[in-house]
Amino acid sequence: MTASDKPSEQNSHKFSGLFSGPDFSFNETEFSIRKVEARTIIRELGYTPTLDYRLVEITNPGTRSYDDDEIVDLKALTPKSFIVGKSDRTWTFAINEIAYELPFRSISEAHLRQISNISDNETLFLERKDQADRQLNATDMVVLDDPDVERIYARPRFWKLKVQDILLTISTPTIVVKDALVQAGIDPTTGWTAAIKYKDAPREAIALDGVIDLTRKGIEKLWLRPDHIQNGEDSSPSSRAFALREEDENYLSKSDLKIETMLEGGRRWAILRKVPLPQGYTVSNADIAIEVPPTYPAAQLDMFYCYPHLVRTTGGTIPQTQSSQSIEGKSYQRWSRHREGATAWNPASDSLITHIAIITDAIAKEVGQ
Repeated sequence: MTASDKPSEQNSHKFSGLFSGPDFSFNETEFSIRKVEARTIIRELGYTPTLDYRLVEITNPGTRSYDDDEIVDLKALTPKSFIVGKSDRTWTFAINEIAYELPFRSISEAHLRQISNISDNETLFLERKDQADRQLNATDMVVLDDPDVERIYARPRFWKLKVQDILLTISTPTIVVKDALVQAGIDPTTGWTAAIKYKDAPREAIALDGVIDLTRKGIEKLWLRPDHIQNGEDSSPSSRAFALREEDENYLSKSDLKIETMLEGGRRWAILRKVPLPQGYTVSNADIAIEVPPTYPAAQLDMFYCYPHLVRTTGGTIPQTQSSQSIEGKSYQRWSRHREGATAWNPASDSLITHIAIITDAIAKEVGQ
């Protein structure tokens, strides 16, 4: 006889377990002995007649079902977890190739996660016969005796976040703003503040060390907002040569933006085609031209040009947009926006990426976004 089986220890210790019905709301119950018949546990929990109920232990991984007269050993460093269901049988299924059985024929997605210890960073799928696999959502119920259900499996979950015009794929449900900027190839230390745009709502400011909850519905975009931009007139740039840097090409290849480059009258233009505009303008998209100087990035990118001319639906003059520039035989509207203060041009960190951030912010500001 081992020490753990001595009657003196059986009588001097309390043994407990965590028990729940189909609602998966577990409560601790104590027993005076370590080894208890399943029917005794069922009766002590208030379920009678005991033959109408089944006791299942969550063994993590997997489960174990007990017959009415089987002995349950409650000894454990932490209380074991059990489920009681009114049934004369159990239903068997598999999650990630691990077998489970439960004393009821249906279970919610949330409870599947609970018994299999699958985190919110993974997505559950149903594999079905002769059908496409179906992703399970939090409110879904799974019928365990459905003949079309072959197995349940989990895959890493990903969330999408657009930072400016770069679409990121993120494997965690939250991300720090500055980490998102770094993943998008943007230096967060060069005088930018950030804002999140939600569907049908104004932008919400967020600190660079703030945390974005990617599970919140309606996230459209993480905007960069320059700290210091001055509206003003400037003299026309002189003739320039043109070149795009590798990091600009990499940025554009990952974004939804379409760009063309052209030479006209000795000047080099990069033209973003059909850029979507926020609500509040009389058109839904526009071509936006940027002139890139030959010594860029040593020389800064300055101002931008829109075709057609942008007009607010509410009317009124947009400040410092009265000048125009002929590009590809069309009249482009010049938006005179200049960097100053913390966002003054820095050749070591600024690029087409940060200039596009200024453009999108300037256009959005004029319609209150």
